[in-house]
Amino acid sequence: MSIQTIITADPDGQELVKQAELLGNSLVRGNVTRSQMRSIFSEARQIEASWGKRNTALRLSMLKPKLAYQKARQNRDSEQAFGGLVSDLSAGIDVVLDPKVSVEERDKRFTKLMNYFEAVLAYHRAAGGR
Repeated sequence: MSIQTIITADPDGQELVKQAELLGNSLVRGNVTRSQMRSIFSEARQIEASWGKRNTALRLSMLKPKLAYQKARQNRDSEQAFGGLVSDLSAGIDVVLDPKVSVEERDKRFTKLMNYFEAVLAYHRAAGGR
């Protein structure tokens, strides 16, 4: 299931949980560490804390180049697995920042994206991620 569908058409969050578990497990198999994801998650949390204030949409957009940079820094083993996270989060950012949606819908979408990111990290840890 695509991240767009998870963010826009998964009211009970069941698909979000399934996809997050798959990605979390993939990240463990690819030897991606928590520290490799920490800077991205930390920035996302800062954006979440200031969501709705000035420049938060710009900050969220700027997370995409940071994701690409982190992916480029991965070794061969973890690059493909980390690429799945980058792909999902980048596509999710595009869904959140869709200019055709209302502010209220944007807020809901951002919350869903953050829930997804948190679930991926939780499943990564639960699967033995280091």
